[in-house]
Amino acid sequence: PLRQHVRLVLLLTQIVCRQLGTLAPVKRSVQILRLFRSDFDPLQQPVDLVQFGGQIAQLCVNVLHEGVLDACRIDVFRLLQTVQGVGAKVALAIQSVLDSPELAAAIAGALGADEALAMRAAELAKADLGTDMVGEFPELQGVMGRYYALHDGEDARVADAIRDHYLPRFAGDALAESNIALAVALADRLDTLVGIFGIGLAPSGDKDPFALRRAALGVLRMLMEKALPLDLPDLLELARAQFATEQLATSVALDVFPFMLDRLRVYLKDQGAPGDQVEAVLSQRPRRIDHVPARLAAVAEFSRLPEAAALAAANKRIQNLLRKADPNAGRVDAALFQEDAERALFEALEAARPGIGCALAGLDYVGALLRLATLKGPVDRFFDEVMVMTDEPLARANRLALLASLGQLMNSVADIAQLGAQ
Repeated sequence: PLRQHVRLVLLLTQIVCRQLGTLAPVKRSVQILRLFRSDFDPLQQPVDLVQFGGQIAQLCVNVLHEGVLDACRIDVFRLLQTVQGVGAKVALAIQSVLDSPELAAAIAGALGADEALAMRAAELAKADLGTDMVGEFPELQGVMGRYYALHDGEDARVADAIRDHYLPRFAGDALAESNIALAVALADRLDTLVGIFGIGLAPSGDKDPFALRRAALGVLRMLMEKALPLDLPDLLELARAQFATEQLATSVALDVFPFMLDRLRVYLKDQGAPGDQVEAVLSQRPRRIDHVPARLAAVAEFSRLPEAAALAAANKRIQNLLRKADPNAGRVDAALFQEDAERALFEALEAARPGIGCALAGLDYVGALLRLATLKGPVDRFFDEVMVMTDEPLARANRLALLASLGQLMNSVADIAQLGAQ
């Protein structure tokens, strides 16, 4: 409960002041989670702020998300800047939840929404956190912001986005409806994910003080359930670009992407999707999350075909063989074929390729996998009659190139070798 978090930012300020040898007064104070035990006296027990800097940064951001930290946060931040090892983390942590207007505008543009309105909504999204109303009733964050915006004559779409950018607030909650609100909601969460990951405060074990797992799931649900045509790695890079180059680790987008795929993996399995089918789709590291449901549905239908088990086993065998091959192997040369079975597989592969390509271009993943099933006969014959790892270098390289081409086509929708693996 909010009233149990009774220590104020004044406590934090007193600790800093003692470290700096001053007891400068603080005119305003706000509620913050307790960092120390209840009987701790900051005026009697000096604290090593460098040691507790990470915790202080985490707590500051926690209360920002809970909507109980008001305008005094800036004064506290400036004071913390003077303490080595603390200010930088707090600076980036606070920035990550306050500065996302340009990111919101860019996302809105990609969605065909009004960029200016999205930027305005992002600028005002957290404005109500400094009010006494939200300070006393944090569950009204966003709701009061909408009323304040309407009272001040802001566009109704901006006001609605201020309220709706908090959605989803919890598992199973509704999502924002308008593209403007979705753009602000995505920007808010992506900015937080990239900012916190970038300063080395990623979740570990069961500890997630910044609720990054919840933020990641919110982004994934919006992309997937609203079918937003956005590339997730590109969004992460866009969020990374909002920070100065020296502020965050250069690999932050690469770090956040697999973290988000892990959250998607858990979410899909919780929704009842079979684990092997989820792995088949996500092992391909899909960039377009809005395509994931269609890929899953196609894999589910494919797995019911009588050819599925044999093709999954063949694909696994192909992957094992290709691990021993040169990844830069050349193209298939039909003149080097020595067996009828390898020629038959090549011809079947070339005949199926245009139809599979057209199906993929039309996002008809079911159609692509159904066409793939027609290759079962030639694939089975190839493995029955052809020695892939022959002693003849040219024939071996050509057969591996043929299998590489087949594997690429087989995995164009999902890694079907994963089917039946769990």
